[in-house]
Amino acid sequence: MLAGFVSVQSAPELTQEGLPYWLFWLLLCIILLLLAFIFLRDKNLRRRLSSFLSGARRRISQIRLQSKLKREREKKAALWRELGKKAWSANIRAACVDRDCDKLASLDEEMHLHQMTWQEVYSRMETLGRQHEEARHRYETLIDGERAGRKPLESELAALEAKGGETLNAIKSAETEAAAVHGERARSDKRKAELKARIEAFNENIRRIEDERSALNHTSGREMKEWQKNKERLQDRITEIQRLMEPLFESMGQALDEARLSQDELADLYAQIDGVNKTVVDLHDHMERLR
Repeated sequence: MLAGFVSVQSAPELTQEGLPYWLFWLLLCIILLLLAFIFLRDKNLRRRLSSFLSGARRRISQIRLQSKLKREREKKAALWRELGKKAWSANIRAACVDRDCDKLASLDEEMHLHQMTWQEVYSRMETLGRQHEEARHRYETLIDGERAGRKPLESELAALEAKGGETLNAIKSAETEAAAVHGERARSDKRKAELKARIEAFNENIRRIEDERSALNHTSGREMKEWQKNKERLQDRITEIQRLMEPLFESMGQALDEARLSQDELADLYAQIDGVNKTVVDLHDHMERLR
């Protein structure tokens, strides 16, 4: 208040526009004190406020419990599916409805065939990959060999061209006969022509090998794409079959849970389902107490 009073004294233009700063806060504090006094004296108001807050807490708790209950039910359904899968793999058909068993058997057989085909496709793709890598290495070796054979010829040709220029300058500077100049140039030109012909032969071999490599890469790449498409189609069908089998396994697992057949392979899953059932009952009881 004193600070507000001092600020008002230092800024008189603010007091001319409205209430002083310190007076505003004084009135606000008085209003808050009156509200607190009324709240402390009015029992009904306190009761209504407490009931409102309690109701909000209950609703939040119920929402949280419903979320937990949903997760437990999903966990139970997953355990039923696992129970059905384990019983099916163990050839336990006692709790399987005939129609579901026939459908499961048909889907299981189809999936097995597709998985075998998928494995064959995968093996073929691996073989193609190895063959492609071996061919690439072979062509690179051939090209490196041609380049290695061409290199000394290119070096000799470059040396002759450099030497020819130096010899010609030396002959001209010594003012030797023109016949010597022409003879030296003729021998140099003949050797350079031979070297260029042999270098061109190496270049032609390199171009031929590179063309063969490109053609093989194109054919191999196209074949690999076809096998990849086949693999993806098989994988999609296997995934679809697994999706169709899930509800059948869940139905079978639910029937096994109700029948509780004495099978050692299923005992662990029965125990997990019992734990989920107990959690569900506890959640329901908790939700009933919140009502």
